[in-house]
Amino acid sequence: MIKKSKQFIDKKYLFDKEAQQIYMDFEIALGAEKDKGFRNHALEILKGKYTGLVSYLSLIFHVIEIANGQKESITRDNIEMAIKWCKYLESHARKIYRVSEKSYSEGAKALLEMIDKDEIGREFSTSHTYRKRREFLTTKKDVEPVLSELCNYGWIRKVMNTTGKFSYEVHPNLILIILKNLNHRLPFSAQTAFAARMRE
Repeated sequence: MIKKSKQFIDKKYLFDKEAQQIYMDFEIALGAEKDKGFRNHALEILKGKYTGLVSYLSLIFHVIEIANGQKESITRDNIEMAIKWCKYLESHARKIYRVSEKSYSEGAKALLEMIDKDEIGREFSTSHTYRKRREFLTTKKDVEPVLSELCNYGWIRKVMNTTGKFSYEVHPNLILIILKNLNHRLPFSAQTAFAARMRE
């Protein structure tokens, strides 16, 4: 059985002066990133927890040193190690979210290509989209986030049709781009239009 030491129960664990300044700088830098806006909402939520995570990791590294009979306060070495761990974890989180974002983008490209080829018309429903059984758009669960993405970029908008149900309407500018390229007999891909929109 591990006996609880009164030293660990009663002690207040504080950053030393140098470590406190590093923590404050880290917190300010994290806040500045949030003000600029993250492209991925899930990553924004995750990084919002990093100030707490840095504190906890710093404490863990400090307690390890206490067990070895070293140092009284949480030091620069402890917090710098904690920040390195956060950056390491963030790099893996970005890889995971990048895979998710890629599937959404591929779905958006597939839907724009369907619009380009006039496969679903200028106004369409959610079910009409996934019944076409296109890659990345085979179920309602696949289609809904793609429709939301294209609404956010302004390529389509959600409207109520004459039957009182919601459908999606293609932006007139996208239709004009398609017609213009058809009239000039130029090769046009809605994927190119999507990429151009992403760069705006």
